[in-house]
Parts: sequence; structure tokens; C-alpha cells
Amino acid sequence: MKQRETGAMLEPAVLTVEPLNTTIGAVVRCVDLSGAMPTSIVAGIRDALLRHKVVFFENQQLDSLQLRDVAARFGELHTHPLYPGDERAPEIMLLDNGPHNPTDNDMWHTDVTFLERPAMAALLYAEIVPATGGDTLWSNMTAAYAALSPPMQAFLAGLSAVHDFVHAFPAEGLAGRAILHEYDHLEGKLFIDYLSPLTRQLLKGRLKKMAATCSL
Repeated sequence: MKQRETGAMLEPAVLTVEPLNTTIGAVVRCVDLSGAMPTSIVAGIRDALLRHKVVFFENQQLDSLQLRDVAARFGELHTHPLYPGDERAPEIMLLDNGPHNPTDNDMWHTDVTFLERPAMAALLYAEIVPATGGDTLWSNMTAAYAALSPPMQAFLAGLSAVHDFVHAFPAEGLAGRAILHEYDHLEGKLFIDYLSPLTRQLLKGRLKKMAATCSL
């Protein structure tokens, strides 16, 4: 791995991105998220994320402030309206689920789509994980749509989606009845409105037949 020296710190000249399969996921190596990252490295990570949808960084040591600062390199931070945040960094929400505290959204979902402008991405940092099971899974919905038969694609093209806060957070769960009125039911928009230029280019032609199905 080639490196260049900047002051007293050695910085990697390039990232190593190893795709996990042809559909989704890649491991990004040769980067220390806890340190200062040059703009070129941030741009390389963003490019890998847009191409592979999910990227993984192994053997990282981050506290809540460092995790917040890493996320801030990629855009304006979002503070979740319900989940508790870290005392030092309220933008970092704490997820502590188990038999004593089951999750509200243990289903396939995209985060906070009930907002008018959903978050672009989420940065997860696992501190305590079970020895077996408990895996977080991701899916590439663009690939899923492309794999559908033409009749099913045509059927979906005429549909729109309602992103319902109540559906994501039922009253008997974390949300509680007292705050449900604060969020309107948001109808889905054509999700290409929120795609980056790179993603638009990569998906050009694949989405031409797709109408309003979600608001990402």
C-alpha cells in the first residue's frame, strides 16, 4: 500500500475496495476512520458507498464524538426524533436491543422515510454483538426491481407509496400515542429525485419504467 507523508502522519494514497458480491456490499480497507481523512479519501468512500450500497470498515476504534465527526464528512447530520442520543453527541442514537428491549422495526425497512427529506445514509458502529445470530441485513432494492418480470414491473409502475410514521413506530412501542400526531402521512415521491449524479448514471435506463414507489 503506497502512502504519502503529511506532517507527522502517514496517509494512504488510495483506498482498497473489495466487493463482497455483484449485488451489494464491499469492504473498504486502508483507512483509519478515527484520524483526519483527506478530501480524496472521503470522496473515495462516498463513491464506494454509491456503487456498492453498503460498505464495511473492519478493526475500527471510535468513540461517539469520532463517529459523529466521521458521519459529518458526508453531509448534514440527522437527529432521530425518537431514539435516545449519546450525551456528548445527540446525533448518535443508541440502539440497545435484546429480550429486555425488543426492537420496534425488526423488519425490512429504510430509515426515516416518513420525513420529507430522508437521510442519505446511516453509519453503524457495533460495540456489543452476540456470539451467533443478530446479524443486520441489507438489500439492494434497485437490483430487486430489475430482477422482476416485465409484468410485475409494469404493475409497480402505477403505484405510489405512503410512508407512515405509525407503521414504523406503533403506539404500543417506542413512539407512544402522545407524539403520533406530530408526523403527517407522507406520500411517496419518485425516488430518483433523491439520487446522486453517480447513482443516476449507474442506474440510467434501469429506472425509466419506474414510477412513484418510494421517497428515498
